[in-house]
Amino acid sequence: MRESERRQDPRVSTEDSVVVTVLAAPDAPTLEGKTFFCVTRDLSVGGLRFCVHTKVPFGSMLELRVEISDANESYVHDGKVAWIGEVEIEGVLEYLLGVRLVHTRDNLETKWRSLVDARLESLSNAAAGEASS
Repeated sequence: MRESERRQDPRVSTEDSVVVTVLAAPDAPTLEGKTFFCVTRDLSVGGLRFCVHTKVPFGSMLELRVEISDANESYVHDGKVAWIGEVEIEGVLEYLLGVRLVHTRDNLETKWRSLVDARLESLSNAAAGEASS
């Protein structure tokens, strides 16, 4: 099954700051409590994708503090590593993580959904505008 066939929600490419803290990593307990500063590749209502310099095992639980710069907002999610890929960026091996969101803190689930939906609509409108040109 291809990755796009497993996705439950449409994704939007974006580069937002995300501070990742490992809450639980049974297969790598030395990572627990470690924090990484990352940039999203894309996001959806139900997940995020980003690169880290250290391999974070499948199933690890993470705290994700996403800073949405164009909206001047931040969201804190708890997520679980759903898949891991290796990528080479400028000669350096990094790990691309797909993280499924399991909880959005501070009762901001509806606001998060609205943010993602607005970004998807904006992309759709931009594509429609290009197609009519």
